[in-house]
Amino acid sequence: AHGAHAPSSFWCYVESIILFILLPLVIVNFHINFLIMIILTVISLGVISVYAPAATKKKPIPVRLIKRKKYYAIIVSLTLFIITLIIKEPFAQFIQLGIIIEAITLLPIFFIKEDLK
Repeated sequence: AHGAHAPSSFWCYVESIILFILLPLVIVNFHINFLIMIILTVISLGVISVYAPAATKKKPIPVRLIKRKKYYAIIVSLTLFIITLIIKEPFAQFIQLGIIIEAITLLPIFFIKEDLK
């Protein structure tokens, strides 16, 4: 679904450590209510359906691919969400966290103004 990119290598490392190490550790060490995760994931599915795919100046998306990438992002996210309703925690929560992180990186607040032109 594309998404935000860090402005420098340093911030890429910081972002990656937070998203892929610290947040999963939070899920492992603190029980997050199943219903809260479901609600956040459903909201994230809405964000993905509105903002995906998100192009940047450095990674533009050809017009002919935008619709296909949007459908693909929605279908993959929805399929993963359905899987989380079947499998057990914490694996379900890890997948839900992935969907939530993806949705967050699609939000316009993470794009520099020149990237949106």
